[in-house]
This record gives sequence, C-alpha cells and structure tokens, in this order.
Amino acid sequence: MPNGKTHDRLTIATAALSLPIWIILTPDHDPFVYSVGVGSYLFSGIWLSGDLDTSSICYKRWGLFKFIWLPYRLLIPHRSCLSHGLVVGPLVRVIYFSVAAYLVARCIAALANRYFLIVDRAGILRHAGFSLTFWLVHHPMVFIAALIGLVLGGLTHTLADVLSSFWKKVW
Repeated sequence: MPNGKTHDRLTIATAALSLPIWIILTPDHDPFVYSVGVGSYLFSGIWLSGDLDTSSICYKRWGLFKFIWLPYRLLIPHRSCLSHGLVVGPLVRVIYFSVAAYLVARCIAALANRYFLIVDRAGILRHAGFSLTFWLVHHPMVFIAALIGLVLGGLTHTLADVLSSFWKKVW
C-alpha cells in the first residue's frame, strides 16, 4: 500500500489531470460547478481518506478535531468494504463526517448558550436546513458535482491500494 504522502500526491496529480474532463462534462461549463467537483475530490482524497481508521497522516491532519474520528476508527475495520469500498467507503465517510460536524455544531451552540450568550439552537439549525435545501433545489448540479468529487476522491485512494497490493503480489 502506498504511504500517506504518496496518496496525497496521487490525489493532487489526478485532480489536476481531471480538470479538463470536469470542464468538458460540466453543463454550461460553469466554473463554480467544476470547482466544487475538483474541490470535493481533493477534500475527499486528502481529508476524508480511507485511512482515517488508522493512525495515518490523514488522521493526524485533523489536529484538534481528530477526536471526531475516534468512533469511526473503533467501528470500521481497516480495508473493509465500509472503509475501502469503491463507492460505499467514501459515502460512509461523508455521511459520518456530516453527522459528526452536526453534533459538534450542536455542542458548540450549547456551550455558547450556557456560558456566553443566548443562542437559538433550534432556530439556527432550522434556518441552516432550510437554506441548504433551498440551495440544493435551485443548484442541483453543484450538489451532483460535489457528490461525484467526494466519491472519486475516495475511489482514487482505494484504487491506489488495490493496484499497489496487486503489483506486490506479482513481483
């Protein structure tokens, strides 16, 4: 298996090489849409790596926030279909990260409400949910590009691991 730096270089190189494809395949050649796609690809490959279930560079990259990945590390076996599955792996990490970010935001709002000021947590979350839904309904291509980028970024990691293991067995 390639090490973390090799995975990072591969992710950056393939993202750069894929840019013309994103531009060609994006309807109306909207720069925002393909920027979201490539940005999601990079985020998935570098920050949401399939190696978050180990003490990897990607895990350490989260710094103070790596605690959010502790349950993931305990629940997801390394190189299982849930961590390294071609489509399932990246989707599991995206869903896990979304839930974790939501819970962290709730905790921060609760602490702010308790110690600093009055925060309408339910109102903030309701407004954020409404705004996100409204935005997704009116800009579906951005959502689709983000989803494709997130899946392909994780796919690159898994394919690098599979090809590396294959070549090691062959040689």
